[in-house]
Amino acid sequence: MKNNAEKLLDLVVQVEKLNQEYRAISEKISGHANDCWSEKLSTEVFPLVEVIQPCLTDWLEKKIEFDYQYCPVTGREYEIKVPYWVAPRKTEEDCPHCYAALKLIEKRKELRKKRGRIKAQITKIAKSEILKLEGAA
Repeated sequence: MKNNAEKLLDLVVQVEKLNQEYRAISEKISGHANDCWSEKLSTEVFPLVEVIQPCLTDWLEKKIEFDYQYCPVTGREYEIKVPYWVAPRKTEEDCPHCYAALKLIEKRKELRKKRGRIKAQITKIAKSEILKLEGAA
């Protein structure tokens, strides 16, 4: 059975692997968006003053999710608005570059959640170690 120091080391290594994967996915997303932008430039004529953006920018719709938190000071629950973006009903036929970027964004979101869960485990172990140290003192 692993002790807490070994567990922490394993968790830190997992977080770093996820960080590296996150950065790689972010670069791929940027590459797909640039491919869309380049393809638009090569196939269409734009006025010099027009800002050219990938399709993904037009696809995304802002949604609001409501979350409820408990305030330990007042003892009341309060509402938090959590914004997020969705691209409803888009397919690879709409734009293959932006569709690939969208799928990578979804994958990156899952990586962020996984990284958050691992960091929570690290915090939990660290807090238990602090309690042990304070108890021993």
